[in-house]
Amino acid sequence: MRYIKGEIFRYFEFYKQEYYALIKVNEMNSVDAYNKSVRLYVEHVGGENVAEVKLEGTPRELTEDEALLKFIKADGNKEEKAGYLISQFKIADDVTLLVDGLLL
Repeated sequence: MRYIKGEIFRYFEFYKQEYYALIKVNEMNSVDAYNKSVRLYVEHVGGENVAEVKLEGTPRELTEDEALLKFIKADGNKEEKAGYLISQFKIADDVTLLVDGLLL
């Protein structure tokens, strides 16, 4: 979780679901953040509906440092400069940062 200028960013790692994803949401309330991350997962990654994704397992909430490290180390990002990746990571809001390579 990261707090900047009245915003709270939370990072959720979906690792129990059929497809891996790392999702960043801007939400202060932890329950609302969790629900928003699941909705984004259904919209951008997979799953029939929110209830199904929730039944597959609760995503792990990561710290900003943990999420950033996973983002920088991802296969598709290895050729990019660290400064560029960090700026892309920080400007993203309510977004899927990483998705299972099987979906690409």
